[in-house]
Amino acid sequence: MIRLPRRLALWGGAAAVAAGGFAFMAQNVVYGSSAGEGVGTVTGYTVTHQTYGFTNTGKAELHSVTFTLTSMSTTSNANGQPTNVQAYPQGPGGSRPWGKSLNCSLTGSWTLSGTHGTGKYTCIFAPNVTPIATFVSLDVEANQ
Repeated sequence: MIRLPRRLALWGGAAAVAAGGFAFMAQNVVYGSSAGEGVGTVTGYTVTHQTYGFTNTGKAELHSVTFTLTSMSTTSNANGQPTNVQAYPQGPGGSRPWGKSLNCSLTGSWTLSGTHGTGKYTCIFAPNVTPIATFVSLDVEANQ
């Protein structure tokens, strides 16, 4: 007779632990989220009308660059202003020994004309000025 109450107490205790654990699990909240993949066309920008600014050391160091950026897309929804524009002065062999521009900003406004967007940007390299003697090309990266 003593064994029956012990078994009932054991089963009752196990049931209480399980019910308590279930109660804690039932309090978890998982919010809805989205996931997926898709395909889209990636188009670029053209860089034209580059104008370089120099430091006051006899034009021996590149301080800034100003250029016009034009979208290459033929659909209007992809012609918005880029959210990120960076310019990298490159040395021999495409190296980037001076890092990237510290600040590229839109000068004026981004203009939509037909199916193309365009804007004028200025990028400042100081204090990481680029020696003109080793400057080879400019790499501009822009994305939406």
